[in-house]
Amino acid sequence: MKPSEMLVYPNPSEDRFTFVLRTQEPVTIEVFGLDGKRVFTTAPGRNSVVWDAADCPAGTYTATMLKDGVVIVSETLIKSR
Repeated sequence: MKPSEMLVYPNPSEDRFTFVLRTQEPVTIEVFGLDGKRVFTTAPGRNSVVWDAADCPAGTYTATMLKDGVVIVSETLIKSR
């Protein structure tokens, strides 16, 4: 899979990130803070999902798309507030 198979917008964002997955394969999205703590995860099989990050502090996060537990795509997210 190519990085373009996971579109995240807006980035940076103040509170909500939308993930659009351009794959028909069952994948999972996970988001981690810089401390390594997972702050968001999805169930496999959804091709569009929103992460409401309003309760998370401003900073840098890493979003990963996984298939069968293996990271396929990784992208840096910036939460501005």
